[in-house]
Amino acid sequence: MELKQGNMSVAEYAAKFESLCAFSPYYNTPEAEYD
Repeated sequence: MELKQGNMSVAEYAAKFESLCAFSPYYNTPEAEYD
């Protein structure tokens, strides 16, 4: 099974999200995991 949206795979979206989290202090904290 290949999960894709547009031309990016789910793994690529996850990696991009992680890299962009550096610009948002709220989502880059342990407390945000429980929201």
